[in-house]
Amino acid sequence: MKKKDIIPVSLIVVLTSLFVLLLNYLSIFKNLDFRLYDKLSNLKKNEINHPDIKYLYLDSKALGYSDMDIFDLYADTLLHLKEYQSKAVVFTKPILFSSAYTKNDFTKSLQFNGNVFFPLSINKNDFILSPLEKKYVLERFFIDEERLSDSQNLLEKNSKEIDKYRPYEYGLTVSKNDFMVHTKSSGFSDLFADSDGLIRRVPLIYKNQNDIIPNLAFSIFCDLYNNPKITVKNNKLILHKIKNPESGEVKNLTIPLDNKGNMLINFTTASKTNECQLIDFFKISKAEWIIKDSLKKINEGLRLLDQNNQELPYYFSAKDLLNFSNQIEAYRQELYQRLNGYNTNQNPKEIISEYEYSYYFNLRKQFYSQIDNFVKSKHLSQVLNHINKELKENPKLYSKEEIEELKNNLTNIDSAYIDYKNLNISLNSEYKDSICFIGSKISSQEDYSLTTSRKLQSNSKIQGDIFYTLLSGKFITYINFYWILLASGILFILSYFIRFKKLWLSFLIRALSLLILHGIFILLFVFFDIYTTLSLTFTYFTIIYSLLFAYQILKYWNDKKNILSLVKGKLNSNRYKEIYKNLPKMISVKNDYALCLEVKVENLPSFVKAAKIVYQSKYPQVISDFYQKYINVISKVIFENNGYVEKLRPEAIKVFFTDIEKISSKEEKAYRAFKTALEIIEAENNLIKEYSSLFTSHSVISQDNESLVTIKAPQSRIVITGGDSISSAININDDSYDFSSYLITGPMEFDSSNYYKVNDFYHSSIVSTFDCWQLANAYNSQNPFIGRRLDCIRFGNKNSKQIFYEILGISDSFAHEKREQLDIFNAGMEEYLNQNFMRAGQLFLQSVKINAFEDNLAIILAQRCKNFITNGIPENWDFTININI
Repeated sequence: MKKKDIIPVSLIVVLTSLFVLLLNYLSIFKNLDFRLYDKLSNLKKNEINHPDIKYLYLDSKALGYSDMDIFDLYADTLLHLKEYQSKAVVFTKPILFSSAYTKNDFTKSLQFNGNVFFPLSINKNDFILSPLEKKYVLERFFIDEERLSDSQNLLEKNSKEIDKYRPYEYGLTVSKNDFMVHTKSSGFSDLFADSDGLIRRVPLIYKNQNDIIPNLAFSIFCDLYNNPKITVKNNKLILHKIKNPESGEVKNLTIPLDNKGNMLINFTTASKTNECQLIDFFKISKAEWIIKDSLKKINEGLRLLDQNNQELPYYFSAKDLLNFSNQIEAYRQELYQRLNGYNTNQNPKEIISEYEYSYYFNLRKQFYSQIDNFVKSKHLSQVLNHINKELKENPKLYSKEEIEELKNNLTNIDSAYIDYKNLNISLNSEYKDSICFIGSKISSQEDYSLTTSRKLQSNSKIQGDIFYTLLSGKFITYINFYWILLASGILFILSYFIRFKKLWLSFLIRALSLLILHGIFILLFVFFDIYTTLSLTFTYFTIIYSLLFAYQILKYWNDKKNILSLVKGKLNSNRYKEIYKNLPKMISVKNDYALCLEVKVENLPSFVKAAKIVYQSKYPQVISDFYQKYINVISKVIFENNGYVEKLRPEAIKVFFTDIEKISSKEEKAYRAFKTALEIIEAENNLIKEYSSLFTSHSVISQDNESLVTIKAPQSRIVITGGDSISSAININDDSYDFSSYLITGPMEFDSSNYYKVNDFYHSSIVSTFDCWQLANAYNSQNPFIGRRLDCIRFGNKNSKQIFYEILGISDSFAHEKREQLDIFNAGMEEYLNQNFMRAGQLFLQSVKINAFEDNLAIILAQRCKNFITNGIPENWDFTININI
């Protein structure tokens, strides 16, 4: 960015930031994100319904069973679900104390089932627990502090945040105490809506002072996994060492939380409906009731006698079945008498063995097996034949009402058993290992809420979806929006330096990149359950991009005006109009990664000074030839390798390898820079050999004495570095006027003066940064450049540091003796980096003795190793060497 652009661009960013902050304060973005979240949630391909999760409701009147008490249905349902081996039964609405709720069978059936969860509410209600009742609830159903690790106290902070936005005061509302005493476990069923009234997330644990209360669905999930230890950290809740019941694998389960400490609910597709399934249990309860009632009426009703004055078989069979039914009921009541609730340690006060449960359910199976035989015996046809025969002999023997009642009872048993049999077979397989959420269609007993589908859902269904999220492991991972803000910011910075000839194309590329970035996050949510808020960043950067586009258009027209003012009056009118029309095509701006090669020629001042002394300002032609050839040889090497020369003098040469010279990849630029450096050194050495007679010692007689003067040959020190630049070109050509100019604006800020210190310090010819050396060898992997590590170097008081390499040659022309010496040096460097300084120093000295090439670096490092052995390593040393500027 040019200096003149800093103020307007900064002003655009600051004003946009203030405007967006104002919108954020007004909750504009929060509401937009809610809408987007809901739309995307409904695109997700979740299961229609988890096969192990069932949603039931109880409302006998609504289904036409007004003669069946609601709590009889509750009790029967719990009995059936126990028989079908369901894992858990969950009531999602507290049943408060009322004189109507005194059914002992229902109370006992809670514990008889053994896996019933009753909810509690953390909203204050008129129903107040006694101190003993509250103590019992706390000890049984709340999470023990020893089981929970929350070192950052995040739960309490989250709970206080929840309390700010709910209209209720904290309290405890639980079901009738008799129910809670016979219940396996509990948790809060409260749902907390977002500011727009929709349910999207849930706190899995609520903490008020010392009360640590689990969510109802979370309580069931923990119970299934033997109540593991819990750790709460930023944006996650961890359940430790839970065992997969199918695979037996033991592992920690991490549940991601949002920035408020809540779990985002992954709703099933079935959440779009309110379908519940307890109608089948009404039918099976009705069928059982009809069978038992019919047996009782047969026993008390018309008794048909055969010719031996003995009751017909139907009567004895019905009587035996009724007695068997009474025995089973008596055994159940005997078991019920022993169901006196749970102690606070979660153990039942009196244990009923699995054998006793099995015995009871086997009795039921035997009973219905005998009912099956009763139906197959076709007692109805026998009775009708007998009645018809006797009525012929004595028409007034039986009343019409008696015959009709007996007939109805036998018919009822047959039809009711068929219903029972069919339902029992299907329900037995359907409800095995199921988790059943029981609600009610009665409006006074069931709550409804709006979810992401924007349809009213029963809270029991929402609790089921919370459990579905936990059970399936399909968690929605919330990513803090700072990450997309950072990504968008980086994208903004990068895209701002992308330049095209047409401004609208630059803007289009930036806009598309912003859309693609946010589109990626949308896809992450829909397909991978990774979510973050998007509206703020999208709006923020859209406004910035638009304003910068407008600014660049104004700036472009201003620049166009200034450029044209330079050529106006120097061109004929037709040519000026053509340039005015086509000027946008004549301006090219591009980002560029460039490799910079800089050559500093040492001994040149002493060469000139010595030549003056020897030749006393009468230079022979050979010196001029040497200078001319020196420039020509180096220039030829540079241009043959497509280098762009910015500065060319023998004592200071600066060369760029850029896109301008049609070198597109970083790797090729690096390769050409390294190849140029080696060829410069080789050409320089050949030239010095050619003019070796110049570089000798000469006897010079002065007025006072005679002295020996040596003319030293120039020696190049080369530095190779890389970085980003912005290059632009303006070319205007005319038949009579030539205003061609080619400039690099804001070229890389290479601090080469510091890098030459490396050459001076190590007496090296070519040094390079490590990343440039890697780039060059990536392009030329078959014949790599040979280099060795110098040091990690910091210049002066600067914080940044850089690893440097000395470049020795190229692989295919590197002599065997040099390679042997290099291998020994590299072995020493490895020992040095491992801080084995004794062995490193020995290897460095061994490298010097081979003398295949001058090894000043090995001498320096050997002396350093000796110093470390004698004086120790400096405190907090990180292998970085400071070179003072």
